[in-house]
Amino acid sequence: MTDTTTDDTRDLRPVRYADHVTAAHADALFEYLSARLSHAITGTEPGTDARRAVTGLDLVIPDLVGTLRHLVARRDELPDWTTAYALELRQAIRREWNRLAHIAGQWADTPTPPPWGPVTHLSAEEEAAEVLRREELRTRER
Repeated sequence: MTDTTTDDTRDLRPVRYADHVTAAHADALFEYLSARLSHAITGTEPGTDARRAVTGLDLVIPDLVGTLRHLVARRDELPDWTTAYALELRQAIRREWNRLAHIAGQWADTPTPPPWGPVTHLSAEEEAAEVLRREELRTRER
């Protein structure tokens, strides 16, 4: 089946760090997935396992996006992102974003691939700290 859906999700910048995920990113990812799943549902025969699988995924996506939006809203209300609670929220955002990004990644080989992918780090600072740790380990191993 050829992907013939179109979208305007490319207006949002790709997400490099979990701390950059916004409600707008969650909404755009929802729209991206919804369009593709709707297309897939109409392209499968009723009563088939393919239809059941696509319909089931279509039912789960709103819950995943809702969870992500809720986590982002809670994070954005925090006055201090350095607390243990803030770290838990930020890690949960990364986990939920990556679940959705991996699902969207199934359309990576189509004419309209997702403009976002999974993220590894919470922030640029965390990434820099990890690079430094790796360098220190390499230095010790020499």
